Amino acid sequence: MRTGHQVAIGLLVVVLGFGLGYCTTWREATTPDPDAVRVLERTPPPVPVVEPVEDEEEEEPPFPDGAAVLEAAFEEPYHPFLADEPSNVSVSVGDTSNGYLVNARILPLPGLTYDILPRQRARGLNYGSDEMVALIQYAADALYTRHGRRLQVGNVGRRGGGDIPYSVSHNSGRDADIAFCYTDPRGNPVIPPDLVALDDDGVSLKHDGEYRFDAARTWTVVKALLQHPDSQVQYLFISNPLKKELLTYARKRGEPQTLRDRADTVLRQPGKTSPHNDHLHVRIYCSRKDVEGGCRNTGQIRAGVKLYEGELSRRVREVAGHLKHDDPEQRARAIERLSLLGADERVDRIARLLGDGAPRVRRAAAIAVGRMGTARYTRELTGAFMEEIEPGVQVAILEALRLLGGSRAAAFLGEVIADSRYDHLLAGALPPAIQIAYTPPAPEPENQREESRSTWKDPALTRAVDVPWFQGQALELEGRFYTVRMAAIEAAAECERVEPVPALVTALDHHDPVLRGRAARALRRLTNHTFGVHWDDPELSEAERQRGLDAWQRWLERYGDASRRVWLAAGFQARGFQVPKVDTRHIWEIVRAIGADDFLSYNAQRALMRLSEHRPASLTWPKGDASWHWTRWFERRRRRFRLSECPAELSTFNR
Repeated sequence: MRTGHQVAIGLLVVVLGFGLGYCTTWREATTPDPDAVRVLERTPPPVPVVEPVEDEEEEEPPFPDGAAVLEAAFEEPYHPFLADEPSNVSVSVGDTSNGYLVNARILPLPGLTYDILPRQRARGLNYGSDEMVALIQYAADALYTRHGRRLQVGNVGRRGGGDIPYSVSHNSGRDADIAFCYTDPRGNPVIPPDLVALDDDGVSLKHDGEYRFDAARTWTVVKALLQHPDSQVQYLFISNPLKKELLTYARKRGEPQTLRDRADTVLRQPGKTSPHNDHLHVRIYCSRKDVEGGCRNTGQIRAGVKLYEGELSRRVREVAGHLKHDDPEQRARAIERLSLLGADERVDRIARLLGDGAPRVRRAAAIAVGRMGTARYTRELTGAFMEEIEPGVQVAILEALRLLGGSRAAAFLGEVIADSRYDHLLAGALPPAIQIAYTPPAPEPENQREESRSTWKDPALTRAVDVPWFQGQALELEGRFYTVRMAAIEAAAECERVEPVPALVTALDHHDPVLRGRAARALRRLTNHTFGVHWDDPELSEAERQRGLDAWQRWLERYGDASRRVWLAAGFQARGFQVPKVDTRHIWEIVRAIGADDFLSYNAQRALMRLSEHRPASLTWPKGDASWHWTRWFERRRRRFRLSECPAELSTFNR
């Protein structure tokens, strides 16, 4: 799971703390307090974490640069820095495929000893951790000092970290792509136009063989990377033939055996992905400050690597001491930090803070219990919900119940959805995730409409799931408030459980078109079905409303006692996909469904994640990118999953 502020990946729920007046039995809401704004992270459904043991970098999708990237105004990821530590250092949080980067350091341009290749420079991906930027500059200085040539750099990472379209790693500032050094056929050093792929003999596959692998200068770079005093290199991904050429050069040059042995260990060709015959992919281990901030190493941990386990244990104890701090903000940050550090042994102590006097602390405690606890904490959370007088904290508890999962938690979400009294508990303005669903798209220029019909530029494939085109009439969202009942609907949409479904069907009869629309979205996700009613239309006719309600009641009578796997399969088949059962025998049909309606795309990708135990952030990508990724991923693993050849319909994504 990603923690802190997510760039990618996930839904944000804006939660306000409020000055509210209540009677002792049922609370009457007052106007929310605008001074108590709090951002509550919306995270994906909890799934078992599969530790990556090798690089999972993919080849770039056949889109023009940036065509499928939806950029937003930058906002520095939130991190729970405490009062006893500096707040301006970079912190790599999480792992390289699911993490983010706080206070990213830019690789400044222009550089005397390095440059970024033109295509990569245009992407603006020259951000990394303090350690990664220093490492690149160190290697560049070594190359320039010895050979008088500048190092050519490719992708490093996004400011703030998170997914980039060109790799499933590079998320947390600890990865970087560095170009090989090249000569022309006459042995003269040359600057490549891009990351140039080489054959097993070190000759460029394109450009008429004009670019040749320069083992001498590339070895200088590798040697510097391995000898940096403050960074620990975990991997240098490179194809096997080029690795052999580098080690042969190092031996002939008389490099120490210990250095060559280390290079032999760190240089490796990743399996099941591109061979890295066009660049050197550098990955470093978490630094001490990263470990103390929530960084996680994945993959091979080699002998002699400093993991800072003692420092981590000491920091956990120090952070836990802040749970008694006089300042509520420090108590809340201590809770959030313990969650980032994976200090699950502290969850009992954190759970006791569900009764803290400060709403900010209670919110933090609820989310931490949801992330760190087990199903046995459901009773504590539901009890805290019933005693809570702040709607903002209740929303956090609902999110925590979703994170915990299980039948009891899901059933409680259904109870809140079914209870109209929670309509009157106001929890702030509508979250951006809800408002964006009711924002009409910009009109498409006339001269692009014909071109947009191609497979790769189909509008349905160039946006992420659950960001639907505008339907119905314009809805006035200014001044609307987020209610506890709607928060329960949003949590239910992510829980992947059957229990809330009857209550969601009842919510379709609500007077508010926004709430109806979100309940319908939740039903589509959970059941994989829809009956074509625009529930968010403020002028929905009585006849259409009744038609939809009758259809859902009939559906409940037929499928209400079935498992959700049956629901998913029936939903795929209802839309023409041959998926009688959601299992590995029908993977290609499930991949086809990624390009279908949003709810089908969502459920197809979640099903593929479960079947494959591979969990990219594809739900945050445009459908075209997601289709491309999953098609290529399974094509490369056909034998493992006993798959037939890739269907012709998916061949566009497999070229």
